[in-house]
Amino acid sequence: MSAYKAITDHDLISWFQMPLEQGKYILAPDGKIWSAEEYSGKPKLAFDWNWHYVNNPPDASCEWLHDICSLFNFIPTRCLGCWKVVVRPNTLQQLFSLQGLMLEMVAQDPTCYCKCGTEARPYVFGNYGGYFYQTSKEAMQERYLQVRDLVHEKIHPTVKVIPKRYCSEYEKDFGPSDKYEQPEYAAHWEKEIADGCHIVPFEEIQPDLAIRKVMREWIKFAWSIGDPTVYLYTEGAALIAPPVTYYPEENK
Repeated sequence: MSAYKAITDHDLISWFQMPLEQGKYILAPDGKIWSAEEYSGKPKLAFDWNWHYVNNPPDASCEWLHDICSLFNFIPTRCLGCWKVVVRPNTLQQLFSLQGLMLEMVAQDPTCYCKCGTEARPYVFGNYGGYFYQTSKEAMQERYLQVRDLVHEKIHPTVKVIPKRYCSEYEKDFGPSDKYEQPEYAAHWEKEIADGCHIVPFEEIQPDLAIRKVMREWIKFAWSIGDPTVYLYTEGAALIAPPVTYYPEENK
C-alpha cells in the first residue's frame, strides 16, 4: 500500500471539508471532529420545532447520521436498524388526539419512543405525522399492531398506520429499503468516524414553553392548508380576518 493511500484511508477531514468550512463542525484540540454547537457548550434548547418530541429514543444522533450519509454516500448501520411505525392523521383534531395517545402510551411504557407534528418535507404525502421508533423489525411489527389498534379505536379507523424502515430521505435517494446493500467501504469509514468524531446523541428536551409554541404552530399550519378542524381550537374564530368581498349579487 502506498503512503498516499494509507493517508487517504484515514483522512476524515477531506470528507467533512464542506461542513467544516461552513462552520457546522470544527476540528477541536482533542483531535476529533465536533459539532460546533456541541463544542461551544450545551446547545440552547430549540424553540421553533414543528414536532413534539414526546419521548426521544436513547442515543439518537440523527443529524450526524444524515450528514454521514450525505458526505460518504452510504446509509449508516445505525439507520439500517431503525424501524418505524408511521401514523398519518388527516386533520389537526386527529393530530391532537394522537399527541394525547402518545402521552398515555409513554406514561405506561417508558420505552415507547415517539414524536408527532406537522410535515414540512415536500416528498412526504401528508400534512401531519406521528412516528414510533424501534430497533428491530420484530419489535416494530409488535408496536405496529398495538398502535394500529389504538389509533383505529381511539382516533379514527381511516387514519393510516404504516410499518416502515428508516427515513424516507434514504429510500428517495437509495431506492427501496428491502433492496439496499451497504457498499464494502462503509465498515472502514464507520470505524474511522467512530474514532475521529465526537458524536453527541440528540436528546432534545422540550419544556412546556416550547411545546406550547409547537402546538400554536400546528394551529397556524392547519389554518394555512384550510383544515376545517382548526376552528375547534379557535372557538370558531378566523385566525386572519377574511377579505372584503364584492359578489355581483351584493350590489343588487
